[in-house]
Amino acid sequence: MNSRLQALADAGVSIWLDDLSRERLASGNLAQLVADSGVVGVTTNPTIFAGALANGERYAEQIKSLKASGTSVDDVVFELTTTDVQQGRAILRPVYDATNGAHGRVSTGGGPGERGVGAGGGGGGGAGRAAVHAGRCPDCDGDDDRDWSGRRTD
Repeated sequence: MNSRLQALADAGVSIWLDDLSRERLASGNLAQLVADSGVVGVTTNPTIFAGALANGERYAEQIKSLKASGTSVDDVVFELTTTDVQQGRAILRPVYDATNGAHGRVSTGGGPGERGVGAGGGGGGGAGRAAVHAGRCPDCDGDDDRDWSGRRTD
């Protein structure tokens, strides 16, 4: 970690990256930033996601598959974002474990009326922004039949 980032971390500043993208995930860049630069969280929102989608070919296969199955545009966006959040969460899991959940999170933000990708799958307005643990979602109450978003998996 460079000396400036180390000084910030030593002062108690949590280093977050405001740029979750499939390219960053697939290239190993997020993992490298976590390991080498002290990044302890990552965030995305509709604007960040739109930029990632416009500038990355790594979404094409999943989009093609979802489109072929007749998935609606809203659900395609939700599934793409969910995949990115799950992959980011896996990369940040060691940080989450090492800090007993204080760090190692993926945060999503949604606009009014949008379905959120946060814990519990909340959506719209203020409820669209939620911190997603690197582990189980906090609202799942240990229910093994729910995924990170609170949706039933059985």
